[in-house]
Amino acid sequence: MSEDIQTLFRRYINEVWNAGNLSAAGEFIAPTVLRHTPSQDFSGLDGEKQFFNIYYTAFPVQEYTIEDLFTDGNKAVARWTLKATHGGNLMGIPATGKKVTVSAVTIARFANEKIEEIWSFWDTLSMLQQLGISPLVEK
Repeated sequence: MSEDIQTLFRRYINEVWNAGNLSAAGEFIAPTVLRHTPSQDFSGLDGEKQFFNIYYTAFPVQEYTIEDLFTDGNKAVARWTLKATHGGNLMGIPATGKKVTVSAVTIARFANEKIEEIWSFWDTLSMLQQLGISPLVEK
């Protein structure tokens, strides 16, 4: 690879997700990408755009911070934090205007300097609690 996968992954997060620049996705995502999430899988560049639009509609103000980023061979593993404001419909949940901070982990598999497969897992319960949708669980 002419550009290491840590740099490619950081650029993807910054140029697509932080900048909200969906048109740049094809620079980082393979046309046949497969994204696995806790609730649904998305396939192809159109699926990635669908995933992006779901979350940018729900959270039009977003900031992603990569807390840790490790690579092994053709995979990058990132622990990241999202800070966002809930300003639109999120899978049937109307906008609350509330700010959330969500922790997550993403594993990305690269081939030919593009992301071919993505596994993302985030703290959905905490996000729903911050939105006031789910009650807090006592410790």
